[in-house]
Amino acid sequence: MTLSNDKYRVIELPGCFSEIYTTKQHLGKSENGVYCALLDGHGGLRLRIWYLDETCDQISWRSKCDINLGPLLAEFFGGHSDTFSEQCDNRGSLLGFHPNEETVFLHTPLKRVVAYHFESSKMEDLGCLPVEPRDHIYVSFPYTLCLMGEFSSNQ
Repeated sequence: MTLSNDKYRVIELPGCFSEIYTTKQHLGKSENGVYCALLDGHGGLRLRIWYLDETCDQISWRSKCDINLGPLLAEFFGGHSDTFSEQCDNRGSLLGFHPNEETVFLHTPLKRVVAYHFESSKMEDLGCLPVEPRDHIYVSFPYTLCLMGEFSSNQ
């Protein structure tokens, strides 16, 4: 979407979304543009992130990150990698992207919220978000402060 000339383009999500049916995905904006994240719980907790490349008037999704989070979360929380990876299957949730950093927020199987900085591959524990095992976080939306000064021409 271009605000200056009111033009819109419809784009497809990355191809793998049609291949995988039981996934958790999130579309959002972060520091450097539009991102699409996919959290797949089959064979461990796998996080894939694409960014929307709009160079030279061509629009396409480019891979930014593809990582199995199971071993990283196990190491981060002091668990055993194999056991933790089994517990991770299909139990994480994507919460969204940080608006000013290359960071995605995740809800882990241990009821913790973590920030995964995908530029540095580092994880940061943000605290507890207790959600019962039978419940899931299906959707979330980012809150972005609306600065009315940007619309000063509107009275």
